Amino acid sequence: MTKKNVKRLTAMLLVITMTVALFCMGVYADPVNEATDTVTPEIQPTTEEPIVSDPVVVEPEQPSEQPISIDPQNDGKRVLTVIGDSIAAGYGLSDTPTNPANQINLRGPAIVDGSYPQILRDEAGYDVVNKDARESYTAINFLRMLDDDYDTELARPENYYLRWLSECTFFLPKMFSGIDDTQNLKNNIRNHIAESDDIIINLGNNDTFTMALLDIVLRTEYYAFGGAIQPALTALKGKFTPATTLTDIISAAGGTYADLFTKEEEYLQLFKKNMTRMLGVIRKINPTAKIYYLGMYNTFACAEPENDALRDFLFQAGEDLASKLKAFATQECPYKDELTYVDVLGAETWKAYNLYNPLYWIQFIVLCHPNYEGHRFIAERLMAAMGKGGSSGGNHSNCPLLRFIDLNASNWYHEPIEYVLNNGIMNGMTENTFAPEATLTRAMVVTMLYALDGKPPVGNANSFSDVTEEDWFINPVIWAAQVGVVAGYDDGTFRPSNAVTREELATMLRSYAAYKSKDISASGNLSAFTDQGVVSAWATDNVSWAVGHGIINGRDGNMIAPRGTATRAEAATMFARLCQNVLK
Repeated sequence: MTKKNVKRLTAMLLVITMTVALFCMGVYADPVNEATDTVTPEIQPTTEEPIVSDPVVVEPEQPSEQPISIDPQNDGKRVLTVIGDSIAAGYGLSDTPTNPANQINLRGPAIVDGSYPQILRDEAGYDVVNKDARESYTAINFLRMLDDDYDTELARPENYYLRWLSECTFFLPKMFSGIDDTQNLKNNIRNHIAESDDIIINLGNNDTFTMALLDIVLRTEYYAFGGAIQPALTALKGKFTPATTLTDIISAAGGTYADLFTKEEEYLQLFKKNMTRMLGVIRKINPTAKIYYLGMYNTFACAEPENDALRDFLFQAGEDLASKLKAFATQECPYKDELTYVDVLGAETWKAYNLYNPLYWIQFIVLCHPNYEGHRFIAERLMAAMGKGGSSGGNHSNCPLLRFIDLNASNWYHEPIEYVLNNGIMNGMTENTFAPEATLTRAMVVTMLYALDGKPPVGNANSFSDVTEEDWFINPVIWAAQVGVVAGYDDGTFRPSNAVTREELATMLRSYAAYKSKDISASGNLSAFTDQGVVSAWATDNVSWAVGHGIINGRDGNMIAPRGTATRAEAATMFARLCQNVLK
């Protein structure tokens, strides 16, 4: 599948899905005749300005020196306020996510069980958690509630379309829940910010990808219901010929705004400007609260099938957008030094159908959200950044696992991986991935052992035909051969990429213990394992030694799995136990 066809198929699927969803919902808010408008012309201008012109570096307004005068009433309590969209609102959290009714199960102001605000409320030590988050909300919505001047600016004719988008997103949360608490939220949010010790901002996805995705549909509804007849004709730009292809439909509906990624870039620039302005207002209200900016997870992180062109294309698009939002929060934003960025790119989303099943797209607005494990992952990352213990226990404010998007601080491997990272025994496979389930290779083992030995200097006595001076593992291999920890094969090869079994790893660790003059007596009882008879004769003493010193405890089903390959997470565990139980 070519990139062009992938983009075309992606656009078709997403446009159809969101069109059905929005028209079923019946979004029809009128941005022109609303009573709060300060400008109410009978018809809008005949030309429409783009939301943002060519993307440029945003130079936001800076807050005034004087803070907004609000008297916080926290009575000495620890207060957290979460400002966000459907993720923080807990949308889509249901034991049956594929139930179509779940797509209209909006929760209003309630903190939803299983959502990360609920986990923080129960585990992070806060006395009060304010959930100022609603399904579909964007930075535009919150700016209107926090900044009266901004609300006035949206009443100007050139900003009617942005106001239309804002009204649509204000409308969705109250449509099915029967709760219209917009005014109540507006009345309370400033006080919530003022009384907070910590503030989480969970915005960006709706402001960028979602808005770009819905632009064609919402723009069409805007023209249909907003009374803007002349702008509609202008946008069509004379294209009155019958639309016979998807390209025709997209072009007719969006005019110059047809390209999804061009539109996403425009909305990204708008979001940067709005978020910077919003942070300025928050700082005027509360100059001292610690602000955590929650990064974007990948909407298509769990999409299937794997190794598929469409899936890979969507996944990479999600990675790219998350990277741009991270760059804004950590490098570009004028308030970057006042933000603590929390990376949650590895959060799980719901799994149900693959991309080629129509049900995936019909239920996309639920399946694209984090599941319970995803919310737990987000909460753990936040608590680690806050220096607060969660279910994993302890203070993880400096936890090295936070560097890697594929590690979950609540998983069984947390402590051993933290140990090997802190002690320089292991590194990530890339800058931000650890690959805990990747198969361990001989090159990896000797590299870990070499690091454990302090990386002593080695000569140039490489005797292996399949190892070259350019290989990243050249020094560890030479060292391993010199000290006799790991040997090569009779044919003169080292075979660095060969997978290592669990009994082979036990053998290598015992050889290292012997090299360090530690106890290598066999002391473990293998009879407790159901597969003891599978252990190779040459490895029996080595595996027994590893069991006796607590280096190997067995897998599920009381199996030692001696000939099964070892994962990097298992290797981290065995190395940590070697250091703690034998080398101490």
